[in-house]
Amino acid sequence: EVTIEDKTGPTLICPDSKSVGACNPVVSFDLPAVSDNCGIDISLLTQTGGLPSGSVFPTGTTTQTFEYTDASGNTSTCSFDI
Repeated sequence: EVTIEDKTGPTLICPDSKSVGACNPVVSFDLPAVSDNCGIDISLLTQTGGLPSGSVFPTGTTTQTFEYTDASGNTSTCSFDI
């Protein structure tokens, strides 16, 4: 009997943090890049903090946080600031 287990977490690479020099700007950003040893289902990528791309951002720093959980339940997160 052979049991195959995926215990390797996915790799999540967030975009670089960025500064915007305007008050209450509409900010668009790319989604994080995801890779995994057992395939990728981009629908499993969730934003757990911050505002969606294309939103009006308030003055100050907003931390954008994303999480990806692969089909085996392995999770990775990444964050960047706007």
